[in-house]
Amino acid sequence: MPARTPGFREDDSWFSEEQLAKCAPADAAEAFRSPVPTQMVSNGEYMPHPQTEKQKRVEARIKDLARSAAKRLGVSRRQFLASTGGMAAAFLAMNEVFGKTFDVTPIEMFEPAAFAACCVPRDVFVFDTQLHTIRSSRNFDSLSLRAIAQGNHSALNMGDLPDELGGVNTPWNPALAGLPNVSENFYLVQFMKDVYLDSQVTVGLMSNNTGAAIPDVGGSRPPKNVIESEAGEFLSAPQTAAVRDWVNMLARGAFPMR
Repeated sequence: MPARTPGFREDDSWFSEEQLAKCAPADAAEAFRSPVPTQMVSNGEYMPHPQTEKQKRVEARIKDLARSAAKRLGVSRRQFLASTGGMAAAFLAMNEVFGKTFDVTPIEMFEPAAFAACCVPRDVFVFDTQLHTIRSSRNFDSLSLRAIAQGNHSALNMGDLPDELGGVNTPWNPALAGLPNVSENFYLVQFMKDVYLDSQVTVGLMSNNTGAAIPDVGGSRPPKNVIESEAGEFLSAPQTAAVRDWVNMLARGAFPMR
C-alpha cells in the first residue's frame, strides 16, 4: 500500500506508487462540476481512462449552454448547473455529440415545469447492476458505508477528512439519519422489501464478495482454499443460487402477496 499523505485519501487506494503518480484527486481533476460526469473517475481499484475527445466536446458544450442560459435567467452558472435546467443542458449536449438519446427540449433549461413534465415515468424499467445482501449468520452492526450515508463518523474516514465540497461527514441521504445501523437491515427479508417492494427496481444483479481479500496481519491476502473463500463472502454459492431462485419465484407470482 502507498504511504499516507496528510489531507488526501491515497491510503484508501489499491494503486502502486507509480500508478498514484499518474492520478489526481477527482475534485482537482474535474473542477467543472458538471451535472453529468464528463470523464472517468476511479474508485481506487482500477486506473481511470483518460477523457475522450467526445467527452471533452460534451463538457465544452455544457459550459456554453450553461453560460448563455444562466445569463438569460439572471443566475450564476453554478446555480444554473445545480438546477433542473443544468441537467437538461447536459442531456442536450450529449445528444449533440453522441446522437439523439435523451428526450429533452431546450425549453427545459429555462422552465422547471417543462422539465418536470418530461421526468421519469413511474413505470420506468430500472435495471440495478450491483446489489448486495448478507447471510443472517454474519453480524455487521455499525456498517461503515451506512454510517457514511447517515453522516456519522466511520472507520472508512477515521481522520474525518473533508469531502470535495469541504463538508465533513455530510450525509449522503438525510432520510437515513438517525435510523438504526444494524445487520437486520441487510438480511434477505429486508433486502427483498427494500428492493423489490418499496423501490422501482425491475431487474437486479446481485454481486457477491469473491473472497479475494482475506484480512491478515499487515494487510490482506488471497484465500488459501474454498472454505476461506466462502467464509469471506456475503453469501455462499448455494445461498446465492437459492436467493436467485426465490426472487424468480416471487417475480412469477409463486408467493401470494398480502
